[in-house]
Amino acid sequence: MARRNREIYQELANQLVALREDFDWRRYCWWWYRQGFEFDTPVNEDGMTIAHGTFWFDVGYGEKLEHDATFIFLGQHLGDTCYDIVDKTSQLDHEAVLEAYFTAYCEKMGMWVVAYERFNSFLIDTIENKPAELKGFFKDNLRLELRKFWRTTVRNLIRVLALAKIKGVVIGSLGNRHGYVILPSTEIKVFGIGLLGVAAGTAHGKDMYDLRTLFFSNTFFNGGA
Repeated sequence: MARRNREIYQELANQLVALREDFDWRRYCWWWYRQGFEFDTPVNEDGMTIAHGTFWFDVGYGEKLEHDATFIFLGQHLGDTCYDIVDKTSQLDHEAVLEAYFTAYCEKMGMWVVAYERFNSFLIDTIENKPAELKGFFKDNLRLELRKFWRTTVRNLIRVLALAKIKGVVIGSLGNRHGYVILPSTEIKVFGIGLLGVAAGTAHGKDMYDLRTLFFSNTFFNGGA
């Protein structure tokens, strides 16, 4: 019975995360999560304060269900920006978009926190510093065929662009060096929607241009060769 109850709790927790788009985070996330997340010592990466950790659902009877997460910290006056991040990211419900689970205010740090799906590193940082950790872009030396991993990745990124246009969301982060992250599963996802900034007048065409530039301007992909 205890095992079955835990399975039910786990399913409930998963559904709560999946249904974040329908949840009124502005009203509820503070009291629900204020004691429900913890993280390692934050580090600064090119102006972003980041930490890895967990958040949990307290389901009673001593049961606590944890979810791994990566936390981004923003200034105490940026609450609206944090809500905007969660709202916009939730609209692009796609496997190639890094999930933004919730936002909350951390009194101890005096900063707002956005909890994201856990990721290990930024794609561009890995390309520049540890390229051997990535699968080669082409399947053979003649560069006639992409590896299956990259075919899937490119296809998913293009589908995200199509979804963004349908939803009326400008991603805006695809031209930023932090716009793509690598997960523990090695998947590559879009990061920074609503966080890395969208210049006034930016249109969906800029997102398409930025994605193209990623592959054609970096020697790792040999796109410009």
